Amino acid sequence: MKEIATFADGVGPYKMYIEANPELVQWAHDDGLQVHTWTMRADSLPEKYSDFTEELNQFYFVYGVDGLFTDFTDRAVAFLQSAN
Repeated sequence: MKEIATFADGVGPYKMYIEANPELVQWAHDDGLQVHTWTMRADSLPEKYSDFTEELNQFYFVYGVDGLFTDFTDRAVAFLQSAN
């Protein structure tokens, strides 16, 4: 991450990489990088999540990502607004 931080402001790891290695988010943050993962899909959830908000909660508030890519922006924005 230190080397990436010399030329970038953030990283965009695939969400399954974060799930397999959650400390990746902290490593990036420790080196001043933001983390934006991809792609959150309400119509194609991993089996471990019962609904889209559960997956969003896991990535934002457990793993600590700074942002994410989704085709369901209205639902992601509503989730973040309700969390505040």
